[in-house]
Amino acid sequence: YNEDLLTVSSAPTCDKIEDVLMRNPSWCHKVYKGPGPSEPIITRSVEYGVIPSDECDRYVLECEKELPNSHKVIEGNRVVELNYVIQETLRLQKKHYQLCTLGDLVVTEEIRKGSGLVSTIVLWCHICKRSYSFQTEDPKKNVSGINLGHVWGTLATGSTYEHSAELMSCMNIPTMPQKQFQKYELHLGEVWKTSLWESMENAGKRERNHALEKSNVCQDGTPWITVYVDGSWSKRSYGTNYNALSGMVGIIGRYTGELLFIAVRNKFCCICARAVNKDIEPPPHTCYKNWDGSTTSMEADMAVQGFNMSEEMHGIRYCKFVADGDSSVFAKIKTNVSYGNIVKKVECTNHAIKNYGKHLRQIKKDTSINIEGRKLLTINHIEKLTRRAKGSIYEHSQTEENNVQLLKEDLQNGINHVFGDHSKCREGICNIVGGQSNNKVPQLKSSSIYNHLKGKLRLFLNLPAIGICPKKKKFRSVGFVSKKGPLTN
Repeated sequence: YNEDLLTVSSAPTCDKIEDVLMRNPSWCHKVYKGPGPSEPIITRSVEYGVIPSDECDRYVLECEKELPNSHKVIEGNRVVELNYVIQETLRLQKKHYQLCTLGDLVVTEEIRKGSGLVSTIVLWCHICKRSYSFQTEDPKKNVSGINLGHVWGTLATGSTYEHSAELMSCMNIPTMPQKQFQKYELHLGEVWKTSLWESMENAGKRERNHALEKSNVCQDGTPWITVYVDGSWSKRSYGTNYNALSGMVGIIGRYTGELLFIAVRNKFCCICARAVNKDIEPPPHTCYKNWDGSTTSMEADMAVQGFNMSEEMHGIRYCKFVADGDSSVFAKIKTNVSYGNIVKKVECTNHAIKNYGKHLRQIKKDTSINIEGRKLLTINHIEKLTRRAKGSIYEHSQTEENNVQLLKEDLQNGINHVFGDHSKCREGICNIVGGQSNNKVPQLKSSSIYNHLKGKLRLFLNLPAIGICPKKKKFRSVGFVSKKGPLTN
């Protein structure tokens, strides 16, 4: 109520403030009943209805209440910033009650155009006719977190707009238009690119500081570090089909375990290819085609680029790197990198073991080898041989000793160990040292397959060095004995 109502000249004097009943010409009527039952009821609208206490019995109050539409304004579900929506709803309700004590706020409209997953909710009071609105996310944010998170999650899980639209449909949530999705996608690309470069720069600084602490510097004073280098194509080659249209190479610092360089090569652009087929000029677009060479030469070209940019990006050199058995990459680095003459390669354990297993399976399939011997070399034995080789390398990587010769002996004894001859096994490597209960080595030697196994093992042992890539948490070391760096034969 408003105390000014009590001073209206046309209103009778009243002693109690409770006598002020209402104020609003749109819904308040004062109905006067005549002194006799036969006299008609006279109704008239008043701006301020004030009734003295001694005349209350002669009046009847009628309130006409306008009800909102009964149909649902919002169908389905929505993604909202819950805390903001609750606080904003309570704030608007409190603000409205200060102006209108009898009216209720109801939802009359939802505005979604141009806002993606974010909506604007319109509230309306059926008494005072006032309307209020609020968004389902705090509008003070520079970028919508709901929309950005939706697109980010879609891309991070390898999905597309169609996948996200299908998911939203199943959850009965209206999805954003495709053009708006693509707009956020382009924005995220720039955000990710900026974040990636900042991350690589920070990792490079930490690698450089660590190299200086360890006094790992070249003759001209430039710090050097050990890195992991590996590439990937958009499709698997299976050793024969090298026709992928895109590929990438990453260089990771050994000390930080973080990315220092990444490069991508693409041989195909659908917009450019369509324009060529139609013999027309391609329309303006972002073209990612940057490679016209062969697929097999992608990896070496990107690795050379990363090594050449090491001093410019981080002020360091990659003088030792752990990589797979691709000799072409190392050869390109030697000839095309400014400091390639001092670069040394360390063979990756995972790839070396993989190639060792592949060579053993070749023996199994070679029909020129005695069939009796090939029967002894089962798939189970091949798996045990590769596990034993990898286990020996890992066991030595956990010690402080740089005993390369002892590691070689353990690797060479792997064949005897797997086939039951434990006479040369060491404690800590074998649980049944000296055991001969199931020794099949004499049968291997009599069938000549023993020599073939030794030959494949020599290929493995003749590698210049073996390093352990960070495929698992513990496998972050490099060299035969990881804690003191890579060792060569």
